[in-house]
Amino acid sequence: MPGIDFTTFTEVDPGADITVAASKVTFTNVLGRQDTFYVYKDMGAGYFNGDFTHRFEIEFSSVGDGTLIDFWGLANSINDRKGVVDASEDGIYLWVFDDTESVRLGVIEDGVQTSDEWSQPGPQANTTYYITVTRDDGGGVNGTGRITAEIRTGSHAGALQDTLTVDCGVGEQNDFRYLYAGGSYDDNSTANTASGFIQNLDAGIMVNDSTHAMSSDQPAIVQILSILSVNDSTHLMDSDSPLLIILLVPNDAAHALSSDQPLIIIILEPNDSDHLLSSDSPALVFLPPGMVNMTFVGQIPGIVWTGAVPEIELKGQVPSIEFGFEE
Repeated sequence: MPGIDFTTFTEVDPGADITVAASKVTFTNVLGRQDTFYVYKDMGAGYFNGDFTHRFEIEFSSVGDGTLIDFWGLANSINDRKGVVDASEDGIYLWVFDDTESVRLGVIEDGVQTSDEWSQPGPQANTTYYITVTRDDGGGVNGTGRITAEIRTGSHAGALQDTLTVDCGVGEQNDFRYLYAGGSYDDNSTANTASGFIQNLDAGIMVNDSTHAMSSDQPAIVQILSILSVNDSTHLMDSDSPLLIILLVPNDAAHALSSDQPLIIIILEPNDSDHLLSSDSPALVFLPPGMVNMTFVGQIPGIVWTGAVPEIELKGQVPSIEFGFEE
């Protein structure tokens, strides 16, 4: 899944210390305990529900005594983390704290915060850490959710430095509306500053800018039936395997797409000698910006759409296909 475009987020920055680029948000000498700042996106009520995985990278260059930067978070109100606590609300956050440079994962439930931390001598300034935050919605000691954050170096599959874990409380399987790419904890405390950045956030959002805003009650992805990663003549599928699965991003008024974003994602699955793809053809095909046509040869299920789409040429028989939207 491509990373989120941070320029589609809303920035609240009274100190003018935050720089927002498409794939990166940079914090320079921010007053994490004296200013109320945050960078957020409204995804619609209950958007983040059930199990989820978010991946991103963070780095801090300096963190003063007693101060902090929240790099990532989920909440149900527009505020910094201190505001969520004071309002007795819910949230999940990852931040770096203090000149001890501990990396912390915290869950706020009804204003009460529980956290786990990776502390010295582990975290090091000027080192990029690859973070994978996962919620197992039925996990944990209470069966109401477990939040984990894997911290790695080199890549998201790199050397594991630590795993932070926080279990959710009884009755606290909370859904979240707002996605945060940075924020403060303004309790009018220390005037020391902190610097760092978050980049390359992948929150599993297929369509994620203001032009492609999702409605609050519908996802962007259609049911995925199966995927074949290798598709040359030595990897034929059984004759009853599906030939083509089409994933459509909804193109109604609530999910209007612009012409510069993929409309259709197609997974090709050849299943006999009549439907072979060349050995170097990918199994996953999509219409990216700039592509104006796509040609398929063989038996191709029909494609139905509304609105303007790039030209798609179909050759051969066109049987039906069945798929459904996730609720």
